[in-house]
Amino acid sequence: KALETVSYPVEEILLHGSGEFSASGIARRGIESNIFTHVIVTDLPPINQDFFFYEGWLVIPGVTEFFSTGVMFLREDGKWGLVLEEDITAGYEDVLDYSRVIITREPFDNDPAPDIHVAEGDF
Repeated sequence: KALETVSYPVEEILLHGSGEFSASGIARRGIESNIFTHVIVTDLPPINQDFFFYEGWLVIPGVTEFFSTGVMFLREDGKWGLVLEEDITAGYEDVLDYSRVIITREPFDNDPAPDIHVAEGDF
């Protein structure tokens, strides 16, 4: 039996600073031909990149279910970016349940748990 091809229209949300942090940006998500794409472009506070990095997360609100969407990169325009593409037939079938976007500032300490929340938004 052939797998059904799933597509889901692109959604876009605004991201805002969390706590005392000033941040703004956008996050998008969508599914085309079973490929889930998640993109973030945001202004974040400056950090010393020798000691810290920014990481994106997708979270199921109200539940302690989350996964890292990767380390963010500093773009040429000074904004921070992230691009995630995953085949939903490879274990990401419920990815749309993860509707909260969180960006954290992480120290280089090899601790896989999320650290300080800097920005967030909800699909």
